[in-house]
Amino acid sequence: MLAVVIYSGFETHEYDFLKCYKNLLLLTFSDVMLDMVEFRGVPLKHVDKMSWFFSVINTSDDEAIKSLASLNGLKLG
Repeated sequence: MLAVVIYSGFETHEYDFLKCYKNLLLLTFSDVMLDMVEFRGVPLKHVDKMSWFFSVINTSDDEAIKSLASLNGLKLG
């Protein structure tokens, strides 16, 4: 099971519920969460959001989604 932690407002019993799943992977897109007191002892992994985004796009078979890959070299601002 893959769970993405978006914010730090979870309760301990919510994490205890997730621990019953086998092969649980907890991800966050914010490296700040790794140092937060709420996540001490929680096996939380940081993933760069843009790396994740383009990995998903590049492994998709859908042509509409593959067209988003051209955004990779786009320079904004």
